Amino acid sequence: MKKSCCGSDTIIRHAVDLFAEGGPDGVSMRDIARACELNVGSLYHHFADKETLYLAAMQHAFTGKTRPLLELLESERPPRHKLLDLVDLLCDQLADDATFRKLLQREILDGDQKRLEILARTVFAPVTEKLLEVCKQAAPAVDSFLLIGSLFGMCLQHFQFTPLRRHLPGYRKEYEQAAVISTHVRQLVACLLDTNDRRTNPK
Repeated sequence: MKKSCCGSDTIIRHAVDLFAEGGPDGVSMRDIARACELNVGSLYHHFADKETLYLAAMQHAFTGKTRPLLELLESERPPRHKLLDLVDLLCDQLADDATFRKLLQREILDGDQKRLEILARTVFAPVTEKLLEVCKQAAPAVDSFLLIGSLFGMCLQHFQFTPLRRHLPGYRKEYEQAAVISTHVRQLVACLLDTNDRRTNPK
């Protein structure tokens, strides 16, 4: 195969798409080299092995999503507004990027503890630390760690279960729209925050 000028960033972008479809076990270094129009030897010049390339691809894909979340959480908005706006941002990201959804779901289901630990430490920990602070400020009467899980879970499950939900009673096409989902989840989060306010500031 003719060698191209494909660099590390381009290799990673191709790898993200391939891994989203086939997972780490379903994609070979030869598959990635073919997509990049590289010979396999040139691919190993950039990445020592497939595991190294896979982790680089996951970090690239997830960091691109966590960076806007971190910027939102570090903004000057009130804590309540940050949580509600976070719902909008999450739903937009999940709706706009099927590759990101596939990668996230595949990693969770695969359950490789080594990879999950690396991703948690290098990608998700900074957002989680900041989100813990915001949750504590917005809802001090609620467990912040569990609230984070509920926020992400409520957004994520609507997109992950879409293929099944289409066949369930009560389904409507608009339930696949990010704006519809985020409005619904925002209402639930607002109710929780209102309940917290009544508990922490009784009249």
